[in-house]
Amino acid sequence: MTNKMMIWITFQREGIHCYPAAATDPKLATGGWLDVSFLASPHRHIFHFRIEMEVFHDDRDVEFIQAKRMIEKLYDTGTLQLNYKSCEMLAKDLYEQLKAMFGARDYVIEVSEDGENGCRATFYRANEELPKLAPEQKYPGNISWGTNQTQPIYQGGGSAGQPQNPTGWDKTVRLPPRNEQEREFLAKMHRDTPTDASGLDKVVNAKTREQIINSMCMTYRHDFGLILSEQEKKDYPLNSGMTKAEQAALWNDMRKIFDNDIAPYMEFKYE
Repeated sequence: MTNKMMIWITFQREGIHCYPAAATDPKLATGGWLDVSFLASPHRHIFHFRIEMEVFHDDRDVEFIQAKRMIEKLYDTGTLQLNYKSCEMLAKDLYEQLKAMFGARDYVIEVSEDGENGCRATFYRANEELPKLAPEQKYPGNISWGTNQTQPIYQGGGSAGQPQNPTGWDKTVRLPPRNEQEREFLAKMHRDTPTDASGLDKVVNAKTREQIINSMCMTYRHDFGLILSEQEKKDYPLNSGMTKAEQAALWNDMRKIFDNDIAPYMEFKYE
């Protein structure tokens, strides 16, 4: 029996990067046979990429020639100017792009310098499952970035028709306790929750689910509301701000934390 099926894709790109700390870190600039201080200067590699991607059936769930073209287009800017980024950083950056394009799957990403040395990063979808939908939940398919700005993303749903990126529920949803321990926790929370004008209950109910998730994003990344174009991100990698794809990925991560670990213990009024 096949428990999991993966497809794989390879490609190569020329790039220039550096490791600034190598010039001053005594563990790197040793002056002896382990000295790698030369890495501080910009230098060239042919970066080798290999991507393994989980598929959910055997009849071209993801057509890998198309997938390869889509992924290569992400790097279709000539010689990559990577600044300080390591192979590990490149793997993490690529994962965020893959997640945006192909949805929640297991991914294995290898990035090497000239096919000699590199990294292998595995990203599991176990913590990225979309919540099961109750009949009263709705998924309009866009994310609100601010008061007057809406950025639609991932139209058409995810794998096997799964909806993606909820921005709100149209009814108050109280999830039932999943076990006795959770039942006792919910009962204690209900007893201990103040209900006066300055209490927690009023504060929590004053916010929608989307507002709370947006607030979580802003707490994690204070530049969440600053939008950079893909070109600005490449030209000024140290600037504050996020691309729309990065914003979407962060919002989706915070949504999963909220839905899985916070919402079951609370009651909300959704606008």
